[in-house]
Amino acid sequence: MLTVLTHLHTNTAFVLQDEVITQKALDLFNASQADFSDCVILTQAQREGLDVYTFDKRLTRLAGTHAV
Repeated sequence: MLTVLTHLHTNTAFVLQDEVITQKALDLFNASQADFSDCVILTQAQREGLDVYTFDKRLTRLAGTHAV
């Protein structure tokens, strides 16, 4: 999965909404057990200075998240 996502990020045939968020989310995804979509949400929230509240136990292991 990481290989495919990295290819999408580095391939010029694809236009990403925000390359910085995508790269940070890829890094977080690679370093954790969280889903990539959760990593994107968390990375965007961190940029905005927001915390993420979640039921996902894997996601709550990451900084900036809180278990509900």
